[in-house]
Amino acid sequence: MTPTEQILTIELNPKEQAMAREVTALVNAPLIPSIQTAEQDAEAFAFLSRLKAQEKAVHALWDDDIEMANKLHRSLTGKRKKFLDAITNAFRLVDGKRSEYLERLEREKQEKERVEREKAQAIQQAELLAEAATLEKTGDTLGAECVLAEAMNAPAPVVVVASSAPVYDGGYNRALPWQVEVIDPSKVKKEYWCLDVDSIGALVRKKGKLAENIIGAGSVRIWQGRKTIIKG
Repeated sequence: MTPTEQILTIELNPKEQAMAREVTALVNAPLIPSIQTAEQDAEAFAFLSRLKAQEKAVHALWDDDIEMANKLHRSLTGKRKKFLDAITNAFRLVDGKRSEYLERLEREKQEKERVEREKAQAIQQAELLAEAATLEKTGDTLGAECVLAEAMNAPAPVVVVASSAPVYDGGYNRALPWQVEVIDPSKVKKEYWCLDVDSIGALVRKKGKLAENIIGAGSVRIWQGRKTIIKG
């Protein structure tokens, strides 16, 4: 749907209908395909001036009503925010305590799994060592060596301990995304470093084209566009 079609679908009062006709006629005027001469540029500037004047007329028609609506909106949302903030703060406080409790349960679960895994691995290695000893006694030295190697390199058995985290009707515990905090930047591998785009932008805004030599010759393209400003 074009901007003109969008305008025509809005329910308007007589003043607004008149505005719609003016704006529609203006934005549907034939546009200059390109500017090649001073005359065409003057025509383009005059058209921009008409657009700016029409923009002011649109503001004049609706701004007062919009400001009153905004005041009412701010008043209502302000009242709502006070209640929601109180609820959110209480929820966050209790939820944080639950998070600490559930994290402790998870650490205890992981510790139990580690202990049980070590026990299972010790039993597994003892069985393999006994088997190797039996093979050694029967003269199967090569077989005994293979079993010993298996005993040394066998992965720890998989052990899963049931979670003790509580489950309630009407809700559940959701694990949030992993988080990270850099504690020693010097140990971060270079492939995980990124450009400080904000600092580069600030430097370019301050130095213009000269910033390229500071950032690195040939590393960036710096340009500056132009925008027409209509006075009044």
